[in-house]
Amino acid sequence: MLVGSLVLGILSDMFGRRKILLLSTVGHLIASLCVPWVRTFILYVILRFLVSFFGTGMILPAFVMDECLCVTFAEIKGAGIKIRRTSSRELSQAKIALHTYLKSLLR
Repeated sequence: MLVGSLVLGILSDMFGRRKILLLSTVGHLIASLCVPWVRTFILYVILRFLVSFFGTGMILPAFVMDECLCVTFAEIKGAGIKIRRTSSRELSQAKIALHTYLKSLLR
């Protein structure tokens, strides 16, 4: 997570938060879906690193965009997107990050 914060934080300042948020969401999804089918320990460790790396890349830009755009939970409900508490932390983070990205496109 530390490496993801450093690298993706700098990249989001350079290239924009929306692009890094989208890249991180897609990278996190792909890495998360590949983890169950790994047969070697080395590849497992690499994929888990990427899950953490891209997970941080979803949270930080989404948080900054959320603060800058003043997205409230009333607006989230008004948009018809329900964010429920799930047992999977990554799924909840992905929902929030994706919603913030889509909300920023409308402004």
